Amino acid sequence: GDHYSLVGVARATGLLALFYSGLLSQTSTGRITPEGLQPESYWLLRGKRTYTAVFDWPRATVRLGTPYGALTLQPGTQDFLSVVYQVALFPRPATGTVVVVNGKRAREYHYQELGRETLRLPLGEVETLRLRIGQGGQAEDLELWLRAEPPQLPVKMTLVDEKGRTGVLLAEAIE
Repeated sequence: GDHYSLVGVARATGLLALFYSGLLSQTSTGRITPEGLQPESYWLLRGKRTYTAVFDWPRATVRLGTPYGALTLQPGTQDFLSVVYQVALFPRPATGTVVVVNGKRAREYHYQELGRETLRLPLGEVETLRLRIGQGGQAEDLELWLRAEPPQLPVKMTLVDEKGRTGVLLAEAIE
């Protein structure tokens, strides 16, 4: 229909498990519009901390959880989970900007297509389109490898967190 629900769950393994405890779990729900995804709610659980955002598009505000307050909502704003699918599944220029809410703040991120790459993944060899979404070498920069053939689903993500630690997510299957 005209609504979406995204859920992302990750657990640290190996050496990374020494630095991250518990799960990283995200949920984004909202509407599908001609321009793409329009988030209505976002929830993030990182370790023992929870972050939320409720988008009020008619009033152009996004209400963040305590103690973060409310922010003015810019057209096209995404949350930290929906942005991946917005750039993956909807038409976009090769470079651009998008405002992203992470439950604590909103930041303007730049994205750029970096070219094609063939990756060996648990699901096999995949031809991909590589993108970078971030602020240029700062915390929460994301590199994203999308399957080159439609639908351009994410098959690999590399994320640098607020403390400069890097995590890698790999697709094991596409169903």
